[in-house]
Amino acid sequence: MHLFFVELSMFGRTLIMPRYILLSLIILWSFPAFAQRYSNHYALILADPPVLERFPAREAARSAAGESYRREIEAKQQSLKAALEARNFHVVGSVSMSSNSVFVIAAPERVAELQSLPGVTAVIRMRMHKANLNRATQLMNAPTAWNLLGGVSNAGSGIKIAILDSGIDQTHPAFQDPSLQMPAGFPICTASHPEDCAYTNNKVIVARSYVRLIAAPSDPANPAVDSSPDDYSPRDRDGHGTAVASVAAANQNSFAVTFTGMAPKAWLGSYKIQGTVNGSPEDIGVMALNDAFNDGMDIANYSLGALATTAPLDTGAACGLPAGTPCDFSAFNFEKIAQAGMVIAVSVGNDGFSGSQQFPTFNLVSSPSNAPSVIAAGATMNSHVFEPGVSVPGGPSNLQFIAAQSSDGFSGFTSAVTLPLIDVTTVGNDGYACTSLPANSLNGAIALIQRGPATNACTFVAKATNAANAGALGVIFYMYDSTAPLPVELQDSVGDPPPLFAVMIALSDGQNLKSYAAQNPGLTVTVDPAGTEMDIAAFSTLFGYDPPLAGNEFLGFSSPGPDAGDLSIKPDLVATGGTDPNYGPDPNDTYFFGPGGMYVAAQSYDPSGAVYSPTGYAAADGTSFAAPMVAGAAALLKQLNPNLKAPQIKAILMTSAAHNTTVDEFGDPVDVIQTGAGRLDAGAAANATFAANVVTTDGTNPVSLSFGALKSGSLPITKQIQLTNFGSSPVTLAVSTAANIPATGISIAVDKTSVTVGTGSNNTAAVNVTLSGSIPSTAGEYSGSITFQGGGVSAAVPYMFLVSDGAAFDLIPILFGQAATNNSCTEGLPGQDIGPLAVKLFDSAGVPLVGTSVTFSLSPRGSATLGSSTVNSVGYKAPACTPASSSTSVVCKTDQYGIAYAELTLSKNVGATPGITAGATGVSFIFGGASVCPPAVIPPPDITSVTDPASGGTTIVPGSYMLITGANVVNANNITAADGVGDYANFPPLPFSLDGVTVSFDVPGSYDGKPQDYNGQPGHVTFVSADASQVIVQVPWELQGATSAQVKVTMDGFAPSNVVTVPLAPYAPAVFPNPNNTAIAYAYDVTSQSEVSSTSPAHAGDTVQLFANGLGPVNNQPVSGGDIPAAPNQATTMSTPAVTIGGQPAAVSFSGLTYALADSPLWFQYTVTVTIPAGLPAGNQPVVLSIGGANATALPIPIK
Repeated sequence: MHLFFVELSMFGRTLIMPRYILLSLIILWSFPAFAQRYSNHYALILADPPVLERFPAREAARSAAGESYRREIEAKQQSLKAALEARNFHVVGSVSMSSNSVFVIAAPERVAELQSLPGVTAVIRMRMHKANLNRATQLMNAPTAWNLLGGVSNAGSGIKIAILDSGIDQTHPAFQDPSLQMPAGFPICTASHPEDCAYTNNKVIVARSYVRLIAAPSDPANPAVDSSPDDYSPRDRDGHGTAVASVAAANQNSFAVTFTGMAPKAWLGSYKIQGTVNGSPEDIGVMALNDAFNDGMDIANYSLGALATTAPLDTGAACGLPAGTPCDFSAFNFEKIAQAGMVIAVSVGNDGFSGSQQFPTFNLVSSPSNAPSVIAAGATMNSHVFEPGVSVPGGPSNLQFIAAQSSDGFSGFTSAVTLPLIDVTTVGNDGYACTSLPANSLNGAIALIQRGPATNACTFVAKATNAANAGALGVIFYMYDSTAPLPVELQDSVGDPPPLFAVMIALSDGQNLKSYAAQNPGLTVTVDPAGTEMDIAAFSTLFGYDPPLAGNEFLGFSSPGPDAGDLSIKPDLVATGGTDPNYGPDPNDTYFFGPGGMYVAAQSYDPSGAVYSPTGYAAADGTSFAAPMVAGAAALLKQLNPNLKAPQIKAILMTSAAHNTTVDEFGDPVDVIQTGAGRLDAGAAANATFAANVVTTDGTNPVSLSFGALKSGSLPITKQIQLTNFGSSPVTLAVSTAANIPATGISIAVDKTSVTVGTGSNNTAAVNVTLSGSIPSTAGEYSGSITFQGGGVSAAVPYMFLVSDGAAFDLIPILFGQAATNNSCTEGLPGQDIGPLAVKLFDSAGVPLVGTSVTFSLSPRGSATLGSSTVNSVGYKAPACTPASSSTSVVCKTDQYGIAYAELTLSKNVGATPGITAGATGVSFIFGGASVCPPAVIPPPDITSVTDPASGGTTIVPGSYMLITGANVVNANNITAADGVGDYANFPPLPFSLDGVTVSFDVPGSYDGKPQDYNGQPGHVTFVSADASQVIVQVPWELQGATSAQVKVTMDGFAPSNVVTVPLAPYAPAVFPNPNNTAIAYAYDVTSQSEVSSTSPAHAGDTVQLFANGLGPVNNQPVSGGDIPAAPNQATTMSTPAVTIGGQPAAVSFSGLTYALADSPLWFQYTVTVTIPAGLPAGNQPVVLSIGGANATALPIPIK
């Protein structure tokens, strides 16, 4: 292959730096994280009941009898594990508290074998869970609660909050608190990996990582076939967990703005359940929750999930599974832990805009937020947004956090960027950039361009295009008059903006920046998408939204209820979740996203993470952040009254909720079905001395009164509310009903209008609530509340009943276990069964339609096959389709949850792109299709060679680069290749995945077969070629000492290539050839500051740099894929190479890692600096480099 280089000189030493930084930004940020669509993890359910079924409280489970029973269960589990390992199954782990389950990784064709094992009652395939992505605490009235606890400096003290997510960056300023002390018994770290304790401090007291269990292969004897190596440490490479933790319990900290978590003095536990490349199978979350429970954590937060498709506590025959087997494994286990005494906050999901109807839509609650006893949190609007800001590092105060307006060219960039600033007037332009700019005059820089001129002005797209053509990576526009800055639209005539970001600042700020840049050549600036704060009212006024946006409005993306299956009220309540990113300045510009609304801590390590910023702060949105707001509020209640039980904490939070969230951001009314009990009010909850629960026989004791869908003959229905007084004085309460949506012919009544609740042993009382009359003739949701007032108490219990008309109103598409959007695309290998397509069908009340025919039709005919889905595919028994298989169409009945499933098997023809229309009377949805999707049937990856990219040799050295060549080693659908050569990752740490391709290394014989010890290593991808035939990857340093490794690529998390065994050696030196003339060595003459070539040969005595690969171990070794250390601690080779030129020794003054090869696939490489010996004849003289007993193939260097 040909490599392309460009040189830059700095401080008398040549640095070869990446030129197309923008390209790497686009590649890293334009594609979602690719992961497995379906898990290869299975839960084996055993016959004995779990510990918490026999001993349902935490204290009882820890009693001598509870511990004895746990040991009895785990002994039987151990026998099963031994039998599984003897059959070459990969045992991931087990739980005994919330369920009696053993988890394995297995191929689908071995499920029957698992089911045949003695003691196994059922086998359930685990679903993949995804993350649901300052003033927020003010909106939730946290200061009132803080004051009751002695102020913010004490809020949350003594409480332990578990964050089950992508990890926590414990080095972040948000988690530094020298006043905290590590509690007794902590830190707790990953079992058998004490090194993980390095990821704890006196704030983050647990650091458990479960990533080895996700990465481990299905066959312990042949791990390379389907392993997915990853970063096994507790390090947060994604940022989602760090952000969530900061909402729950960040210390007060500042950057662009100052913000504080809800419970800033609480301890945090980091339970890393998300892999970098492969998501989170639900068994991992269940194991982590059991560990958090056993670790003694008080509260847990889980901001992940998958669309709930069954009732949360249904078992056995309800979904066609063996008796006692949970239909929703996650919800079942989360419920057990919640009932045992742990407060669990779970995000309800971000699927509110799914479905053919989109608004109003229903029945979109995720699992495990559907578990009755967890607190399911929906999202409301924050009172501010975060717009871009421009800052000059180290500059004067008037050049810090300059307010800016965004652009549709900025929307693809999610984190701060620091680059040189070039005023276009300094490159021969009038400052407006309406004419073309000199080639390469803005390379790698941000251009400063003025709006205008007042007459004969050109468009923003013309200015930005001229800047991009001159090499600019971004533009800072500034106004030509004193009016407020405006957003910048950069769409051209076909709707595509130039490939750079842009912002607009005020005239005065632009002039200040221009003046300072003139006085400080080489000035750098930082453009941060979350660099300034704007009040939501001001934002709304600026863009003329009607109705205006306001804090505490319901966010439409937040998943509405009712709960699947049982049609109960979910979410339980709502809390601040940011803003709606659909609200950009121009609703007709699909590139123009709205600003983020939650200021959160971000990880600053890995640019490919979802919540990354080099500043350590970002703006984000989602119910992911509403849940930790609730978790933090629960911590405050637990601190105020340590004797409160988990159900009581939930009840207080719900019954004290505010009721002023009555519309969404579009001005449409919302009610109990969207908001549950109302909006979190931490202050009111902290002052509350009263709780209410609905009495049930199954231990769930919900706070809401859910009557479900009314059926003929079902009325009257009576439910009992139990009132509990935690205060020191009796209280007399007036009891009344209030209808939000009244109904004709039916009434809801209480059996008393006043009730007195005593104290001590008499601190409970009961109120019966009866729904009676006739079922209303109009279908819909009917809701309201039972209110209790008096003696300083003001509380409300929401109620809801549904009336069905049986007519199809909306359908929710389901793809890979998640709610899908219209025209959702899919892909797979030729002839691959990619699982079920599904739709959830319901009426205008959100009641599922059972036994309704749904037609799935293929276009074009024969592009795939549709048929009936299996238990292993769906997770439970789904109704069969008619015919059983067809290449045209099938008709499938909806099940008891209103869901119809059709299995999709792709055509064997590469390039086929089926479009599937799923429809019932009056509603339909389209999956995929050639008009909106790339080819669905992609060719499998095939490696033909693995070589050294410098020499072409087959021996590879750890820490060096490796070239993988083959057919379709990358999914061509993912490649952008803006330069026509390929896609690059030019920011360290180099990512595990680029354009969806990962590279894995497994060392034969080094793995003991235990998932908790899995040691395969991920490659760090730096380049993929435009034709999908080449991948360049850094070989992990961790492979030093191994003699070979098994290598494969995996496309998009589901398509592994063939496995190739690669020989490894400590040294295999090679000098890179010149990219413009591969017959000579690539060398740079430091003395003459020029590339060595036939027209610019080196001279005797010149200092020349040679660029090489395979020079072996180094001092100050960087982490694999990470940035290289700077002087004076450079990564120098442990052995100094011997170099001869023309047969004469050349003195070596440096040998080690340096930045190198801009415009190339590489970020850094080995550099050997030599002095050209005297007396060499003119012409090409061979360069021979030797190190560690190995010699590089000679390449000539031109000498004069």
